[in-house]
Amino acid sequence: MLNIGNFRAAAEVLKQVEPPLPTRLWIAPPTKMDEHQLKEEGIYNIYGVSGARLEMPGCSLCMGNQARVVPDST
Repeated sequence: MLNIGNFRAAAEVLKQVEPPLPTRLWIAPPTKMDEHQLKEEGIYNIYGVSGARLEMPGCSLCMGNQARVVPDST
């Protein structure tokens, strides 16, 4: 599981990339508390500008959440 520091670090990387990203990026914080904190810090805005898909906190991506990973993707 990722922690909130991983989301902050990813946002720092995204600040240096011209939108839109050349790939799909889905963001799903592990908890609602983390989501709230990331919104307060403006991190969610960075993800939004980059074109990332912001998912519900929790196991939404772990559980599939109606999405599929393309074969041979990372």
